[in-house]
Amino acid sequence: MEKSFLLIDNSMTLHGVRFVMDGGRWDRFKKNPVMLYMHTRGKVVGKWSNVRFEYGAWVATPVFDLKDSFAANIARQVKDEFLIACSIGVHIHKA
Repeated sequence: MEKSFLLIDNSMTLHGVRFVMDGGRWDRFKKNPVMLYMHTRGKVVGKWSNVRFEYGAWVATPVFDLKDSFAANIARQVKDEFLIACSIGVHIHKA
């Protein structure tokens, strides 16, 4: 799938938090860039590729596990634009 997703930028989140982009630790994520369904550990639907910093934001391209029927359905929903956004899990180390 060629569509890239905005992972995070410095916009205010729904929880009223704003993240500084140069303060993130991405090394652990880049080693294992799994894509989870609804932040559920063990519910891997794919992985993120081409993780990069562009125009002040972290973006990546989804690669769905099409051999898994649930993940294939998520891929279809993304392709058909029923799902148009993603959410990353973050841990705040310092505020």
